[in-house]
Amino acid sequence: MTRFIATDPGLWTMGWALVLFLLLAGVIFSLRQTTRRQQKKITSLEATLKEAREKIRQLETSRREQEEFLDTLASAEITTRLQKPRLELYQSGSVEPPEKYRYVVSMVENGMTMEEIASILAIAPAEARQLVTLARMAARS
Repeated sequence: MTRFIATDPGLWTMGWALVLFLLLAGVIFSLRQTTRRQQKKITSLEATLKEAREKIRQLETSRREQEEFLDTLASAEITTRLQKPRLELYQSGSVEPPEKYRYVVSMVENGMTMEEIASILAIAPAEARQLVTLARMAARS
């Protein structure tokens, strides 16, 4: 019988076909396993990438907030530096009211009306009233 199998070309071909089929099935199985492993790696890398993007977004937001804070702080420091000399003068009491206020106070003390003061200073009567009010406030402090 062994001779019969070896000499029968149909059985010989079927044997090789079976061997090739089994080899092909093994290769396909191996490729599927490799594909599954790589899909898991891809899923893991996508999750890592998503976390990294979120972290970058948070860092960018934090950086913008810090820049805005530093800009605000710089602006406040400049404002403080500009106001400091004026504040020191007012605290020392060596600042006199502006000349316009002194003229208005003098005119009011001499009994002039708002319209007369407005006419002399070439301003509107409403502005004259405002100057009188400001002059009185400056005289109190």
